Amino acid sequence: MNRLTVQTWIWLGVLVFWLVVTVAVTRNAGDMMAFFSAQPMLSWSNQVLLDFFLTAVVALAFIVPDARSRGVGVIGRVILTVLTLGLGALVPLGYMVWRSLKPAAA
Repeated sequence: MNRLTVQTWIWLGVLVFWLVVTVAVTRNAGDMMAFFSAQPMLSWSNQVLLDFFLTAVVALAFIVPDARSRGVGVIGRVILTVLTLGLGALVPLGYMVWRSLKPAAA
């Protein structure tokens, strides 16, 4: 059984904070699909989309090699990649919680 460390509590706190902020923002957002219809017209929406994908790529540059070193198989790494590109910061934060509970493979 794994023990919750300070690192685990920190990552859990960041994950919960991120979820609360996301729910608060999206709850009052109205039509979420309006973001995609505004995409070609508004530069801010292009910036948000670019920022999202850049963050995902940077996170994956760390997560994929780290997951490999911790014994996660190819299918698991592909699932991490696809979910990160689809769900954004939620997946890397969840991975960091999992990572803090599982020691690196020798």
